[in-house]
Amino acid sequence: MISHALTRVSASGRQTRLRVAGARSVVAFGTTAAFFPATHNALVSVGRSLVYKFRRFYNIGRPQEAQESLRTNYCRTLEGHKPKGLSTSGPSVGATWPSAAAARRSTSLSALPTTRSSSPLEALRNGLAAHRFVIDNILRRVTNTQAAALRRRAAKELSSGHSAPFLALLGVSLASGTGMVTKEDEVECVCGEIRQAAGKVRLGGGGGGVGGKEDTDIVDPSNGGVDLSSLDIGSIIAKGCNAVVFAAKWAGRKVNRSLSSDFELLEETLEGSNAPGEVGAVHAQAPLAVKMLFNYEAESNSFAILNAMHKETVPAKRILFSADGNSDLGGNKTTDGNRLPPHANIVDVKVAFADQVPDIMDAIHHFPDALPRRLNSSGLGRNMSLFLVMKRYDCSLREYLEMPSESGTSWRTSLLILTQLLEGITHLVYHRVAHRDLKTDNLLVDLSGGREFPQLVITDFGCCLADERNGLCLPYNSEYIMKGGNVLLMAPEVSSASPGTFAYIDYSKADVFAAGAIAYEIFGQANPLYGDKRLELPDIPNAPEVITRLVHDMLRRNPNNRLSAELASTICQLLLWAPSSWCKTAERTISAQEILQWALTLTTKVLCESRFPNSGAPLNEYQMVATFLRRLSLKRIKEAVSWIHNNC
Repeated sequence: MISHALTRVSASGRQTRLRVAGARSVVAFGTTAAFFPATHNALVSVGRSLVYKFRRFYNIGRPQEAQESLRTNYCRTLEGHKPKGLSTSGPSVGATWPSAAAARRSTSLSALPTTRSSSPLEALRNGLAAHRFVIDNILRRVTNTQAAALRRRAAKELSSGHSAPFLALLGVSLASGTGMVTKEDEVECVCGEIRQAAGKVRLGGGGGGVGGKEDTDIVDPSNGGVDLSSLDIGSIIAKGCNAVVFAAKWAGRKVNRSLSSDFELLEETLEGSNAPGEVGAVHAQAPLAVKMLFNYEAESNSFAILNAMHKETVPAKRILFSADGNSDLGGNKTTDGNRLPPHANIVDVKVAFADQVPDIMDAIHHFPDALPRRLNSSGLGRNMSLFLVMKRYDCSLREYLEMPSESGTSWRTSLLILTQLLEGITHLVYHRVAHRDLKTDNLLVDLSGGREFPQLVITDFGCCLADERNGLCLPYNSEYIMKGGNVLLMAPEVSSASPGTFAYIDYSKADVFAAGAIAYEIFGQANPLYGDKRLELPDIPNAPEVITRLVHDMLRRNPNNRLSAELASTICQLLLWAPSSWCKTAERTISAQEILQWALTLTTKVLCESRFPNSGAPLNEYQMVATFLRRLSLKRIKEAVSWIHNNC
């Protein structure tokens, strides 16, 4: 059994000692402060508070009747197990108390609270609990300072894998002038942390990889997935040689269910609209677009259709296989379209599925040959086809460039469009996908940010190369192998390729060549590749000379001398967001510390603004910066800065 003794030594009160005889544990407080880093006055204050708590805990100062009752109950608890040298009822017969202080200490010990159990083990546990309470209270008051707590919290955050505390520490280091990170390999590691932090940013309101509520309610396997009955199909908004696009909305929401075609009315509205709000009002009731592919060859079952048109499903987030026709599937199955991860500059295709071709009013006037015979006696189409549900965009890039504008399009707005196009191509090349059919009709524009800050996405992947085995290199052993879609914008190494046993076509820089030709149209000039290709490439007026040099380097005939999509997009990002002194100062070299400071500034901007809801032009700007930070590399930035210095 533990015996408690509290002894206060010396008149000045500089030492307080608590001794537990059974456990032989001692907690000493001294003026030397060797064990606890506290001053003498603080220790004295702690000692006084402990004495006060002991007096309340041991009922010191209670009336004599209460003390006698407590002494009797405690004696019953300790019956048969009395520690040697301890008397619970005072001194033995014929003995006297050594002093009045000893009598009071004996009284306080006998006034310990009673327990319901008479077990000695239970009494021992109560004593250890009191011991633990005192020690924890002392440690909490003396050693757990606020600075120590902050140090432990900082160490925990830095070692937990979160990039934000680490980047904040680097920012403080740069602001204070102490170079914690000086070597280039260390800066490259910091760029990796920035890529990780930017990859976790989700900016509300955007499409193509930006989190939104609409993305979470697309496919529900429990109710059979998605088909045409899940959608309210509206009018025709676009038509091509291989597909037709309808306005749509998820069923169950109020929408205009009229199936009459107003395709001509939409074109008139786009031509006569100057403000983006007027264009957006055309499809305010139908935020989705459903693209129906024309099926002339594939059998009428989902497995055969998805196998024949799998290129169209490359950007799809989800692909739905339904058990119909000759399919061997046991039920509806949904798979994730992981071939091409979502990106802000890739079309936001929510789900792809096969279904029966619907009977749409005026369809026989727009695409009669693609209709099946049950809808058109002279039709050539099959009963089923592939449907893609995607976000609805305002117009194509061709329609955007043809819109009348009083002041015209500034060169900075054109550079924003070109940068987004190159960012999308960079994403394709990184995931070993070649579009092979880039043109202004296959680029869609979202005008929610206004005409001065549009968002561009790449669409129509029907001619793409997405071979996981060969990547961007296509074996070309026969002239019947398709090289791509738009022949006029085809890269020289593709158009001049000859078939052979071991011949292949490298598409790693083919889309950059097409983007360079489209850049002339973006900056308001005629596309030089639509005319005589033997003429020299013209300059781009009303724009900095560095942009003309950039476009010319993108259109070099030799792919080894041509800029890559990643380097070209990095140059555009630097021209948009980097300090102007980087482009004007060619004599000195931009240090890694300057690049790191600039990158941390952009990261702070994106991380802070992602906490608040954004829309319009600010959202598009933060999305562009976040897209650049997700592939940030010190090596690429130094190459881009060097190219700018050599061409300014």
